[in-house]
Amino acid sequence: MKKLSVIILTFCAFSACAQTKSKIDSIYYLIDTAKVPLNARMWKIETDNAYKYFILQCPCLPSSGKPELTYNMKIEGEVINETEVKTLKTVDIYTLILEAKKFFDNKLKDNYAIFLVEPKDKKFVIHKVVLKNTEKNPGLTDYENIPADTLKKKKP
Repeated sequence: MKKLSVIILTFCAFSACAQTKSKIDSIYYLIDTAKVPLNARMWKIETDNAYKYFILQCPCLPSSGKPELTYNMKIEGEVINETEVKTLKTVDIYTLILEAKKFFDNKLKDNYAIFLVEPKDKKFVIHKVVLKNTEKNPGLTDYENIPADTLKKKKP
């Protein structure tokens, strides 16, 4: 009887551990800024010695933050061809923004793997990126709140 209860207890423990592991979602975004007109570009791209930063010019995150996707340029990404890119389930920019919001609102940092697909010559390179929130200092504002009653025109 003791052996049976130990087996059942072990099975229950493994079942409980298996349920706590969450599935990691992969998000692929094709960032082809060369095909977007200059005046319609929403990405600010910066580099330093080791890292490349893609900052989405949309204050859509908490504290007026902007999604920033970063990868280490010293780590080579996976090179794929155009046919392989078409098999990837890429998201549009709207979905990327929504996923970034969910990422920060729900603190689900371990549930996402985000990849940028960059064109390089006639091939594409997939880079795993880190998503950051480039939030502004919440104590500083770049606008002024004006009470609504002061906006009404006063009769002379």
